[in-house]
Amino acid sequence: MNEKTVSVIKISVLLAILVAVPVLLAIFCRDTLLNKAWLQSIPSMLNDNRIATMCILLTLQIIQVLICIIPGQPIQIASGYLYGIWGGFALSTAGAFIGALAAYAIANLLGARSIETVFGKEQVEHYRKQLNSGKGLYLAFLIYLIPGLPKDIVAYVAGISEMRLKPFLILSTTGRSFGMFGSLILGYYLSRDNYKAMIILSAIVAIILLIFFINRKRISEYLDKTGDKEESERLGNDGKEGR
Repeated sequence: MNEKTVSVIKISVLLAILVAVPVLLAIFCRDTLLNKAWLQSIPSMLNDNRIATMCILLTLQIIQVLICIIPGQPIQIASGYLYGIWGGFALSTAGAFIGALAAYAIANLLGARSIETVFGKEQVEHYRKQLNSGKGLYLAFLIYLIPGLPKDIVAYVAGISEMRLKPFLILSTTGRSFGMFGSLILGYYLSRDNYKAMIILSAIVAIILLIFFINRKRISEYLDKTGDKEESERLGNDGKEGR
């Protein structure tokens, strides 16, 4: 099998994951997984089957990390509703960890050309430069920590970067976990019918999101400058060592 055929097969597999699955969801799950009202009703529907639904919620969280078309907040609210803050946190974190691991492994298996073909070479190179810089782990943590920053392809790019799997999984999962707490606490308050606390929490989250949205350009510029600076220093050091 020649190299061109192998590349076509790899790209087809990635497209099947990122495109075919959402299309199938749109066709067959329009009234469920892609219906906001249905997603919001998940906690009450699953309340009678708390143990059995653990696998369902774990699977949904993994899929949400792999395919961002599915919103994560309703899944985490359901986890907080059914299992409390810490039980829901353990479940959501496990799903995010497995999802990031799967994305990293898929990209590592299929290779850079497939990822660039699907996501765009310029965008992939942008993130790969950040992850390959001397502060790659720090930047990856910030990307997952700060609300509003695009996280969709970072795990895939990490799989074709110089970043090692173990530290990436630890920092990306840790960074993502802070945002999860808001949804989990909201689900917990919902299970207790504490609507006053829900309103206060929602207002706090809205203010935080607004602050990050207003400063999104500065944040992106900071990440870019940090990655560029570290990459330049790394290349300079490599040049000196080669003399």
